[in-house]
Amino acid sequence: MLDCANGAAYSMAQSIFRELGAEVIETSVHPDGVNINAGCGALHIGHAAKLVREHGADVGISLDGDADRVIFSDSDGNEVNGDRIIGMVALDYQSRRQLVDNTVVVTGMSNLGLQKALNASGIRVIYTDIGDRYVIEEMRANNYNIGGEQSGHVIFMDYVTTGDGIITALHVLELMTRKKRSLKELASFMPVFPQALKNLPVKHKIPLAEAKILKDAIRECENALGDSGRTLVRYSGTENKIRLLVEAEKPEQVQFWIEKLADAANRALNMD
Repeated sequence: MLDCANGAAYSMAQSIFRELGAEVIETSVHPDGVNINAGCGALHIGHAAKLVREHGADVGISLDGDADRVIFSDSDGNEVNGDRIIGMVALDYQSRRQLVDNTVVVTGMSNLGLQKALNASGIRVIYTDIGDRYVIEEMRANNYNIGGEQSGHVIFMDYVTTGDGIITALHVLELMTRKKRSLKELASFMPVFPQALKNLPVKHKIPLAEAKILKDAIRECENALGDSGRTLVRYSGTENKIRLLVEAEKPEQVQFWIEKLADAANRALNMD
């Protein structure tokens, strides 16, 4: 099942997959200038997931409008995001001694379960700021060959210099075919840690190091979670907002700390 998001790949992607032997059922391939990403593609994975179940497809491939990222659906319609794509391909590269320095590059939005699973196999995970351009900068600086974002930007530097949804899909399909394993099986390598993300409006964007109430709450959270969780706190680059992310092994831990950090952020940044 191929969802082209009524975007850039609408007339090309299906031809590539068919030429390589895939049976393709296509959707969202009729752009009209305004319907790009409208209820379809990588931004709306449920569209392809529903069709995968209806047609009994082996896999759903959901590109976004400019086709630089992709999210998959397994045969049950479950989402397979960028973290799982990066991880399953990195493990395969490592087994064939093709993973440069046994290292992958991701952003702070990647789930902690990815790091845990890859570290257990001897793969190092490097984190960058959020945004595929930061991933690419790190990869170029150190010649790493696999990196990307949870959102589906995946960079295979041996082949292209930026995210490419079709190249990513070809890697995954080739892996499924060579290993003779379903996408669901390949994606099961990692646990997913419960995660909460909050975007809070703020009146003042003072340096976080000077926001004592918030800084103390972050330190308390980090000490409490230790290696079994993490927190990420950063200002939006375009809005007067602060972004708070908490991951932990248990949902109740996530809920407790995200609320505590949100309260601290409000008191530190929204009081006159």
